[in-house]
Amino acid sequence: MKKTYLISYPRSGNTWLRYCVEFITQRPTIGYQSETASSYDKYSIGKFSNLNTNLNSEPVLIKRHGFESIMNEKSDKIVVLIRNYQEVIIRHSEKIDFDSFTSNLIGKNNEVDYYSIVNQYDKWNGEKIIIYYEDLITNLEGTLKKVMSFISNEDFSQRISYIINNLEHHKKESIRIYSIHSESKTQGNETKYHSNKISKAEKAKREEFVKNKDLKIFEKILKRYEI
Repeated sequence: MKKTYLISYPRSGNTWLRYCVEFITQRPTIGYQSETASSYDKYSIGKFSNLNTNLNSEPVLIKRHGFESIMNEKSDKIVVLIRNYQEVIIRHSEKIDFDSFTSNLIGKNNEVDYYSIVNQYDKWNGEKIIIYYEDLITNLEGTLKKVMSFISNEDFSQRISYIINNLEHHKKESIRIYSIHSESKTQGNETKYHSNKISKAEKAKREEFVKNKDLKIFEKILKRYEI
C-alpha cells in the first residue's frame, strides 16, 4: 500500500499540520516507531487529544525528519514542510552563532540537516508536494486544501471549515499537545521571531552561505526567504 510521508526539519510546524490532518481525516499520523522513540513520536496526535481519530486505521501521514528510511521507496508520496532557514535553525539549535547555523544547515554534527531535506525533495522522482510553514500561519485554509487534495481524493471542505471557524480552539489544543515535549515560543502567531535575534548583516551572511551551497535549490525552493 502506498504511504505518504511528512518530512520536515525539526520545529517546522509538523505538530500543527498533523493535528489538522488528523482532525480532518480522523485517521492517525505517526512518527518513528523504534524502541528509543518517544511516546509523542510513536503515537498519533489523537492519542493526546479528543480528535475522534480512529487509532486502528492506516496512518494518513508518517512523520520523518529526513529521507533516511524512504530512499528506496519511490512509489510512496512525500509532503515536505519547509520553514525559513534563518528562523528554524535558531529555534531548533537554540544558538545564534554562525558555526551553529552552518552545522545545522549542512549536517556537520547532526543526524538531520536542513539542506538535505530540500535537496532530496528536489531530486525526488515520485509524487511530492512542498508546504511552507508560513502559509500554515497566514493562509491556513488554502494550505490545508492544497495538502488534502494531494493526500486524498475525498472532499474534506466541510472538515476544513470546522477548523477555520474554531481556529483559536484548535490552535490552543495543538499548542497544548506540542507542550508535552517542547515549548512553543511564538504560539503560532509569528513567522519571524527567532531570527530577530541577529542583525541584518548576519542574515545576509547566512543567505550568502545558502546561495553558495546551491543557488539552484535556493531559487527553486527558498527564494521566498530572500532578504
